[in-house]
Amino acid sequence: MSTSISLSTIKAYHIAALCKLCSDALVLVDNITLEWLRITNIIGHLFCSVNRPTIKLINDQDLFENNKHSHLIIILQQSIPINRLNDICTEQNFDSILLLTSSPSIIDDHNNEWDEHLIDILQRKTLHFPFISITDSLLLIPTLIPYQLPTIETLTSLSNEKIKTMTSLDTIFDKDEIKTIRVHAEMLNSLMASMNGREDIFILGPLSHVIAREYTQMTNVKQRRRSGENKIALLLIDRHLDLATPSSHQQDTLLAQIINFLPNVRIKSFDDCHQRTIDIKVDTRALLKNLSSKFENDFNSYLFADMKRRVGNADAESVFDNIIYSKSKVATAEVFTHLLESLIYNNLETKIKSVKVSTAAISACLEKFRQAPKVLCKNYELLVISCCLMQIMESIDENQNFERLIGLERILVQALTTNAGPSPFSIILQTLKDDLMKPDEERLLKLIDYVILLINIYSLAGNDVFYGKEEKDRAHKLIGKEILNDSSFTKTLREKMRTLGYSLEIEYVLDVIYQRLDLILSYKRRYKYLNSLIVHGSDEQPAYRQSLLKQIFDLFKQYGNFGLPSSSISSRLTGSANVSTIQQEQLVNDIEHVPFDGFTDFFKSAARGFFGDAKPCITSNDYSTIVVFIVGGITPHEIQLIHEYSQQIRKQIIIGSSGIMKPEDILSILLK
Repeated sequence: MSTSISLSTIKAYHIAALCKLCSDALVLVDNITLEWLRITNIIGHLFCSVNRPTIKLINDQDLFENNKHSHLIIILQQSIPINRLNDICTEQNFDSILLLTSSPSIIDDHNNEWDEHLIDILQRKTLHFPFISITDSLLLIPTLIPYQLPTIETLTSLSNEKIKTMTSLDTIFDKDEIKTIRVHAEMLNSLMASMNGREDIFILGPLSHVIAREYTQMTNVKQRRRSGENKIALLLIDRHLDLATPSSHQQDTLLAQIINFLPNVRIKSFDDCHQRTIDIKVDTRALLKNLSSKFENDFNSYLFADMKRRVGNADAESVFDNIIYSKSKVATAEVFTHLLESLIYNNLETKIKSVKVSTAAISACLEKFRQAPKVLCKNYELLVISCCLMQIMESIDENQNFERLIGLERILVQALTTNAGPSPFSIILQTLKDDLMKPDEERLLKLIDYVILLINIYSLAGNDVFYGKEEKDRAHKLIGKEILNDSSFTKTLREKMRTLGYSLEIEYVLDVIYQRLDLILSYKRRYKYLNSLIVHGSDEQPAYRQSLLKQIFDLFKQYGNFGLPSSSISSRLTGSANVSTIQQEQLVNDIEHVPFDGFTDFFKSAARGFFGDAKPCITSNDYSTIVVFIVGGITPHEIQLIHEYSQQIRKQIIIGSSGIMKPEDILSILLK
């Protein structure tokens, strides 16, 4: 029988199992694994255990200095050469060596390069639940983009038929792309295993289809599903199908402001690039009594990692969940109210004063906590969030910049949907011209802002956003010239591309952007219902922009809390159908079910066909839980959206992805 799935319970179980496994061992990890250990607070559990392990980074120089452990454990979430592993495993004699990876494809040994002395003592296992559960309905991969996604050109060239008849991945994808596909499939299998799932898999987009195809052909998936108790609909969605949402400067939640204004933690990868992780640095100097520290890390805290230490602290958990899901004003008021109440509860204040939320008010509260170190430690999570809020409120320039961008986006969408007045391109062009007339220090927006605005509006409607080729060429020429002249933009862009391992001639940036957005728009025309991010209006309701995820869940909600009935035999015989039925069928055709191979699924499919239901439907009431995984990144807006729908329908909805995106991350997708 299906039950509600708790990600925190799953995480706690796997933390306990990993701590037991690592007891009294030398544990070597890569940078991504160390980040995972830190954010989930597994590292805290390991250090507090009775038989405390020694944890070192695998690329450190003195791995075995003063080593007293007889057991070696290596935990990896990114690839390293086999010969490097051989050298590590054979440098000292160990009673046992265990290699744990987030998926079997992390380490490839097709050439049998393992040292023969390791065959008897080396064990290889897969790390269970290698995710970070931010809340009980949100999970992420530790780094934003840890793997190389296939190119847009490759993905948009794939039809469903081509994917279904594909004999081998290496006929279409390169080695790194194949690893990405397999890692996603294997990690999703680990997720479903942790949830004790008996899942049906649904897809929207070519990359999701390829991952699902690889997923359904895994032998251990078929074996595991037979004993699964929780009926789950696993929906995979390509990020490429909606690039307008991540390129939009939405500030509807406090989490969105945190993601956009505060710096991310960065880790050094094997190729010496600094990779952005999902965690956020928070300046907590306001909590220090002595401000003479010379080291940045002495006054930095980390949002997600510190929140994971809130063991049994329901108050901090409530505040943190409000940050994730609530609107900005609601979350801000909630944090400040809890801060004032905590002062009274800990006898640091006699009564709550009617004070408006401001940086000065928050600073005054933190000053009182600073004078009571024990109380400060007890309420540390709440105070970190308060410091976070204060930083956002102090970011006056960033707030003003985002307000301008939000206002411009609204004007552009209105120009696009009303088909009257100046075109969206001409509005961007004129705004840029006005900005270029000013000195650099007085310009309202940066060049990268204009490029992202172009991406945002072009991803909605393609060539419909301008009046004729001449206008497009003028904007293209002006912005292209500024791209070459803006050294800060080109330096940032080149660094971002180098970090991702890609090369690009800067002068061709706009050409590549247009071409790839055109490919995506062309591919989306294959869909019946989810073919546009513009919802066409009427005389009473003008057309408006709507995210892909909202379109999906709005239609689900419209049909009775996901209870979408199958077409009955009588309706087929009579040929009766209304607009709602047509929309239902279009949605079901767009979100395709990917069957598992094997006799069991064959007979189930045959039985459904006999009783008038040809294949599983994601809107069926059979599923107690919907797991939505967006391949390529998720936005704060989408996180909040899923939470809203989970409150309105009789389903548990869990959403996951490879990281929380900022608007500038859209360049990483388009300029690969």
